[in-house]
Formats: sequence, C-alpha cells, structure tokens
Amino acid sequence: MTRPTRTETAAATRTALLAAATALFMKEGFAHTTINAIVREAGFTRGAFYAHFTSKDEVLVCLVTELADEATPRLLKLIAACTTGDQVIAAISGWVAERSKSQDVALLILEAVRIGGLATGGLPALFAARWGEVGEAITAFFPDRDLTLRPDEIVAIVVGLTYGPVGSGLTGHDAGRLASGALRAVLTRARTHTL
Repeated sequence: MTRPTRTETAAATRTALLAAATALFMKEGFAHTTINAIVREAGFTRGAFYAHFTSKDEVLVCLVTELADEATPRLLKLIAACTTGDQVIAAISGWVAERSKSQDVALLILEAVRIGGLATGGLPALFAARWGEVGEAITAFFPDRDLTLRPDEIVAIVVGLTYGPVGSGLTGHDAGRLASGALRAVLTRARTHTL
C-alpha cells in the first residue's frame, strides 16, 4: 500500500474541513458556527484550517461554488438527454421539484449574500456563467422564443423558484409545476402569441 502524496493529503484535509463546515452550517447556522467548531468536527487544527482557507466566509463561498459546479453538469446532462423542448421543460421541472425539497443550498446562498453582499467572492459572476451555460443549452431547443430574456435570466427564474419561498413549500405551491409553467410561458411565448 502506497502512502498518500502531499497533494492527496491536502485535498483530503480540505474536503474534510468543507464537509464539517457544511454539517455545522446546516445544524447551527453560519453565524453560530466557529472555526474552532469546524476544526474540532473535522478532527484537525486551526493551522490546518488556515492552510486551506483565510476565513469562515471563504469556506462558505467555496461551498456555494462547489454546489454550483456540481449542479451545472447535472443540468447539462439532463438537457443533453432531451430531444424536444417539451422534454427539456419536463427535465428541468423535475430537477426543480427534487431540489426544492431541501433548502440547504438556499440557506447557504443567503448566508453568503448576507455576509458579503453582492460581491461575495465572485459569486454573481459564477452564477452568471453557470446559469448562462445552462440557459444556452435550454434555449437551443427554443429558437423562436421571446428574446427579451437572456438565457442566464431564464435560469435565474428557475433557480428563484427552486430555492426561494415557493421552493421551500412555505407558499403551498408546487415549485416543479410552477417552473414548468414559467418555462413554457417564457420559451414558447413567441409561438403561442402570434397573430
């Protein structure tokens, strides 16, 4: 059995710290989670923490970034498996229905915005890029769509329905059904409203 390399050990430490932080942020909230609690939960020292992160805020930004980086390929794969616009709408609406059952991501994003405002670690640029990529894949199925909304704005609507008050179940609405109606309205508007 070979010993892990320094790079492998560092990656494992970083992963363990992020996992511990995620668990604590979800359980205790961002504000009540301390760096000491994160390192204790992960089984490391503060030195190990600072070898990977400059602050608890940076951990939060890293977590939100990882979530966005994880969701994008998954959505692109769902869209790539489609052959019609109706299938795309069904696939995205199914994803919304599934993701809206857990508001953990929404809480992390809200915490990130709360701690750093709109400029938090480049998250707005990250979201615009990821949402643009997914939006381009979606809109490719709808060449005759209304062009008043950019592809990233269409995905922003989907994300808002997934992780906002509607997605939380607070309003009693089905987020997947609403996403389907919103996508259908935005993407097929040009065809359904012609004279």
